[in-house]
Amino acid sequence: MFIVLNIIVSLFFTFMIAIGIRFRIINFILINFVGLSIALVASIMELFGEEDKYVTLFSMIVLIGVLGLDFLITFSKNTEQKILTLLNTNTSIYLKVDTIVENFKLIGAKSVLEAELNTRAKSDLQNRDHAIETWQHGNIAFIKEDYINALRYYQLSLELVPSSIVHLNLSGVFLRLNKNPKAIEHCDQALQFNPKLIEAWINRSVALERMNKIDQALENINQAGQLNNQFEEIWLIKGNLLFSSGQLHQALNAYEIAIEHQRHFAQAWYGKGLCFNKLGNYKEALSCFDKAIQLNPKHYLAYYCRGNILNRLEKLTLAIASYEKVLKIKPDYEEAWNNQGIALSKSGRLREALKCYEKALKLNPAYFEAWINQGLALESAGFYDRAIYSYQRFIELAPPTMTQLIAKTQQRIQELHAKLYTARPLKSATNAANKKNGQPLQTSEIEMIELYDQIRGIQS
Repeated sequence: MFIVLNIIVSLFFTFMIAIGIRFRIINFILINFVGLSIALVASIMELFGEEDKYVTLFSMIVLIGVLGLDFLITFSKNTEQKILTLLNTNTSIYLKVDTIVENFKLIGAKSVLEAELNTRAKSDLQNRDHAIETWQHGNIAFIKEDYINALRYYQLSLELVPSSIVHLNLSGVFLRLNKNPKAIEHCDQALQFNPKLIEAWINRSVALERMNKIDQALENINQAGQLNNQFEEIWLIKGNLLFSSGQLHQALNAYEIAIEHQRHFAQAWYGKGLCFNKLGNYKEALSCFDKAIQLNPKHYLAYYCRGNILNRLEKLTLAIASYEKVLKIKPDYEEAWNNQGIALSKSGRLREALKCYEKALKLNPAYFEAWINQGLALESAGFYDRAIYSYQRFIELAPPTMTQLIAKTQQRIQELHAKLYTARPLKSATNAANKKNGQPLQTSEIEMIELYDQIRGIQS
């Protein structure tokens, strides 16, 4: 009876391995191969009378584990099917990316790829359906942030039937991986198939901007604009490029045109805010950032820039509230932890400020601005030895171009050493901290903060 049961189980695992081979699911194949091996070994041992209760128990545990993993993988494949259904019913033709920080495009609508492939010769269409299916698996992998498999599936799709859409999506994956030259290569190949593919010109422009080739990026986005100047995202990217090159009024104009095409375009309002902030028009900048937040309540960069302006204007309570909003949305945003620490320090809330700097430095131990700010807070709280260490870390990490600031920090370290080793008895650091904590900073401390204002990170 036991042998018959094991044979049935073995046939089941053989069937599951065949499914794994059919759909190229490597994990599925390996897991079920383990199950098949255990079932066969158990059958052989039973046949030769070597089976005992411990072997049986071990076999059952392993087989139950394998069946459980089969269930999880099957559930995962059902999840993929749900994603696929969502992609096919989505009103947008694009795959979702983080539009707050990314402007590149990947196409996810099956109908777009089908339309391109339908124009090909019949000899190219023998593998058409398989190419589309493989491309869709690439889209699912991209959404799941499985970029290795996204690249693999897209390449397989190209091997079956080359297309501009798949090359475009490959460029998007390489942009996500910050491999900009490779992204440009695939944009160029996409444009060989379809010179009017606007999204390829957009992705090419984004890659060039990241490589700091602003003039070439502008040429590419202008090329996209010639194909369709009603596309609001073209104007957004143009605004970003003009802003990067310091052409603030031209950038403002581009953002305005983007908003004319799409009134509820949060990113364009955010771009306007950046321009007004750079021009020193803080009232208009705050209004634009508020509008961006209204349209996209998760726009953490708008909250962050809003906090920076309020920090600069000494509206510290409001600035701290803005930074708290940022950190609820994006708790790993080190700049927000640093700048919240600055606002708390200026409010006299030194213990809270120190916790913020610690968070920023835990996220990025090489964050030299946070080291100097932590040093200032520690010095203000009376922890001179720890302040010296923070200042030394700043000196080690700061760019060599900051020669004057590094020299002043070295001078500050010498002054603190003198304080530590003076013949006059010092108050305990703890008592000094307790006395100062919760009180506004003294004039000398504020002067020290102003000394480092140009590197404190209160920037957009």
